[in-house]
Amino acid sequence: MLSRIGPLAWDFLALYGLQVGNFLIPLLTFPVLARALTPDSWAGLLAAQALAIAVATVVEYGHNITATRRIAATSLPVDMLKIVRLVYVSKGLLASACLFLCGLAFALGWNHRPLNASLILSGVAFGLFQGSLPTWYFQGRQQARVAASVDMTFKGLAGLGMVIIALSFARPEPVLWIQLGGVAITWALLTRRLVSDLGIELWHGVPLREVGHDLREGFAVFIFRLLGSSYTSALALILAAVVPPLSSALILTADRMAKVMPTLTVPFCQALYPRIVTSGSYATPQGVRRIFLSAIKVFAALLIGSVVLYLLREPAVAFLVGEKYAAAADIMAVTVWLMPFIGFNTVLFNFWVFPARRDAIANALLVVNALISLGWVLFMAGRTNLPLYTFGISAAEVVISGVLMLLVLRNLRYLLRLEVANA
Repeated sequence: MLSRIGPLAWDFLALYGLQVGNFLIPLLTFPVLARALTPDSWAGLLAAQALAIAVATVVEYGHNITATRRIAATSLPVDMLKIVRLVYVSKGLLASACLFLCGLAFALGWNHRPLNASLILSGVAFGLFQGSLPTWYFQGRQQARVAASVDMTFKGLAGLGMVIIALSFARPEPVLWIQLGGVAITWALLTRRLVSDLGIELWHGVPLREVGHDLREGFAVFIFRLLGSSYTSALALILAAVVPPLSSALILTADRMAKVMPTLTVPFCQALYPRIVTSGSYATPQGVRRIFLSAIKVFAALLIGSVVLYLLREPAVAFLVGEKYAAAADIMAVTVWLMPFIGFNTVLFNFWVFPARRDAIANALLVVNALISLGWVLFMAGRTNLPLYTFGISAAEVVISGVLMLLVLRNLRYLLRLEVANA
């Protein structure tokens, strides 16, 4: 029976497994952690995880797009060796820069409630390991199930450990240590498998000139990822500074719960991304039409999910995080409508923007997103109407969806005219 499952189906299953490790397992720990920790501790844990996301974004540097694209486009072992070595040396330099900047910020006194020294250091270490995971290599070689099996196993064990520790100690620091341990073991095992697969010394014989070229190639995607994650990280860190811990926990809880369903589109996009790169379907009228229709279908499915979650938001909040966070239901009344737009944008970015190397478009759109989102959060700082904190985020996603739709339709008309002219 299993032998009948094709490579694409295996990649779908494996990448959904990665999402279980990256998002759904942390979400499933929500009910226990929210009840076991005090609002101050819960807000501190969420802020530390946001710091980890920021560090991981810098170290990852867009290699999950650029390196996957390069691995998928070659079948020569010599070229793969070169790509892998360059990526690892680049990540080493980026990790060193993160450590220096975080150390400098810590020395200057960046250590305030609800964060503390232990949470900051653990968050930075967590981000370094998460950003260095070599999932790009296995995805590019269409072996995502290798990464998924390791990732699910140890992040699942870490999730179980987080629950046990939270119930035993009711403190955020040991919870984050367990989560850090899970991703560190995952990184070590996947890196060992990669080295065993290629038989290489990662740091041997890599000219700095080629490292610079690798960083320049990934810079555009890095800016895209940095801007894309800026809302999550900046929102958590800004809220930690300008609103009470309970308010911060309410907003971040509602935001995370509303983004569960859009993450289900990520494995779908990751599994097809290498194949779209190699097939070139993003440059044909038929391919662009299929990509756009896929985005519309994802939008429609998530819109139905938004309606359901809107109607069930109060019992959902009560079940997942308990009555002390009941006010998060009012915030979710706004954030649930983000879901279809996030899904729509995810499909078009991964199927149309990145395969065709339209990195400048991606960066411009994410600059707009950051200006609207973070500008609104800063404008709202100190105000007590918590649902309005997320209003700017919703507006930003709608703007990006509209611009992407216009650009895709314009490109489709151009390709159709070109096809007629060449007929």
